[in-house]
Amino acid sequence: MLPCYYSNAPSNFCARQDQTRHKSETRGVLIDTSPHQKNVIEFEREVVSSITDRLDGFGAESFVIGYANEVNLLQDWSPLETGLKKASTQIDLEVEGGENGRTLLNDALKAALLKLEARNGSDSKALIVIGEGNDLGSTTKYSQVKKLARSGHVQCFALLVASHDLIGGRVRHFGFDLYDLAGATKGNAYDVGASRTHLDKAVNDMLKRVISSIRLSSSPADNQSVLNESSGFGTAYSEVPLV
Repeated sequence: MLPCYYSNAPSNFCARQDQTRHKSETRGVLIDTSPHQKNVIEFEREVVSSITDRLDGFGAESFVIGYANEVNLLQDWSPLETGLKKASTQIDLEVEGGENGRTLLNDALKAALLKLEARNGSDSKALIVIGEGNDLGSTTKYSQVKKLARSGHVQCFALLVASHDLIGGRVRHFGFDLYDLAGATKGNAYDVGASRTHLDKAVNDMLKRVISSIRLSSSPADNQSVLNESSGFGTAYSEVPLV
């Protein structure tokens, strides 16, 4: 059963929420395995474990792609819980290219979006990026990625993980395009850094948005009924604010 994350909800709210579970759900996960992530590669594994724990029981299918100097499929389509757990053991730094090698984020995004697009019959599609947030050396342009995501109705999320500051003063140096992509697809992006507190808040908020997306894909009548019932109680989680 889809877990209910709202306190003080009407007795039939969770039942209505669970009715969305018959829908086909697909998730893609991208992980930055570039050498510049050497200080946070273990934390990236924790991020995958956290996502696995929170989405356990959703029944979604997923795949995992690692990107650095190359784009590699770490785990093909499989049940989300088992697939992510298996993939977490395969997350290792890619040493080829060294510190000055390529980081093919846009190429990985394109590959993931095309893989989600090819999964016919999916009612809910989401793509989760875990990494520093910048591209270096891709042949795919960001404009192509954004077009693919929007045309494929893929909700995009970014968990920016790094051992350094992501913003200098008021200027964002990492993840600018991912923030834009998330905003354009009704997802969200989060500056996690290497903070477990930020990670927990980010994953909770992401889960809330995924549930909302599934619920909104129900019939208009069912959706309006759920929205009316949910108006009398608080939101499930506090958001990690955009910066």
